[in-house]
Amino acid sequence: MRLSKAEITFLKELDKYAQYKRADNSSKLERLMDLGLIGESYGLYYTTKKARDLFERLEEERKQKIEAVVLRDKAFVVDTTEEINRLRAENEQLKKAVSFQDEFIDWSRKHFEDLIMNLDINIDKYGYSNYKDKDDYIDANVSSLYNRFYQRYKQKFPIF
Repeated sequence: MRLSKAEITFLKELDKYAQYKRADNSSKLERLMDLGLIGESYGLYYTTKKARDLFERLEEERKQKIEAVVLRDKAFVVDTTEEINRLRAENEQLKKAVSFQDEFIDWSRKHFEDLIMNLDINIDKYGYSNYKDKDDYIDANVSSLYNRFYQRYKQKFPIF
């Protein structure tokens, strides 16, 4: 296909104009619009209407992409907020559990002290002389203490 002299001149002008615009750092969309204006003035295929339609279409696509990013970011913020709230609630539960465990340790120490005192009293009172009876007594009380702890723990923290 052979180009006419007018078409070659037009293409040279387009190239020159494009280089000028590149140096000017204009956006792609503005360059397309300007090329459309030049094309219209030379009476070729690039019309202002086509350039403006392209510009509008590209602008619409850009807006849709921005909206998609905003929606994605909004969903991320919502998800992150929900996760933060969930972690805060979990942290509160853990604080309660740690507090309860500290409370239980204090309670169990006191209870064991009472058990040991009762054991000594019972040994004196009933005259347990062999260690087997004493160990059985301690084991029974430890089991009782664990059962009390477990029941109390279930009442205070039904989730765990």
